[in-house]
Amino acid sequence: MSIGNRTVCALALTLVPTTVLGGGLANSFTLGAYIPDNVWLYLHEVSNPKRDFIGDHWDKVFEAAAQSGIDLEIKRLVVERIHGEEDRKEFDAKWDKVRKALSDVPWKDRLGSREFAMGQRIALPMPTYMFLFRNEPAESPEIAKSLVTLMTTIADVSDGCSVRKERRHGATVWSLCLGDVGAVCEMFSRGDFLLSEVRLGTVGESGEERESRAFDWRAASHDHAPANSPAAKAIDGE
Repeated sequence: MSIGNRTVCALALTLVPTTVLGGGLANSFTLGAYIPDNVWLYLHEVSNPKRDFIGDHWDKVFEAAAQSGIDLEIKRLVVERIHGEEDRKEFDAKWDKVRKALSDVPWKDRLGSREFAMGQRIALPMPTYMFLFRNEPAESPEIAKSLVTLMTTIADVSDGCSVRKERRHGATVWSLCLGDVGAVCEMFSRGDFLLSEVRLGTVGESGEERESRAFDWRAASHDHAPANSPAAKAIDGE
């Protein structure tokens, strides 16, 4: 089969980044400003009552998925490969612990209820993903706390995983390090703003390399609520 020049040009054009112009956003919708310029995939969503009907349809999809029993099927496949009654009991306890931590996170209606932005940046050996959420201010402390609990729970039940808490440019950052998998999930929250970054392929990564690949926490923490805000206190465990 021969491929003509027009076909080659058409394929090439599909790989060229394009600029999509949308309606103007209010000044309060600023999450896109924190996505680095060198991402190749960028999504930005703002709460809009006119699109609530789409959310209603997605709710039906998620409800059907929850009722499908796929989580129990995955558990069954894992348990079948575990030998020994005590090992199975230990796995059951860990499974229930992680499942509860997952269900305690308000994924559907409250996380990113006002604004959401996502960026994917090409990096070696694997890409970096950034997720930014703007929540209702009164709900941010609970959301932040539930995500920290999920990270610590995963670390508690998994071999080779750990949670690290550190200060970067005045922000408290929580890091879940999945050592065997070679992935790091980092989270920062302040005021109504929550940021999570996932980096893959981090096995053998030095501190300098980690810092060079990490999201710009200084920019992300700029012009947000002061360090003594409710969400900041929740993330600090106060």
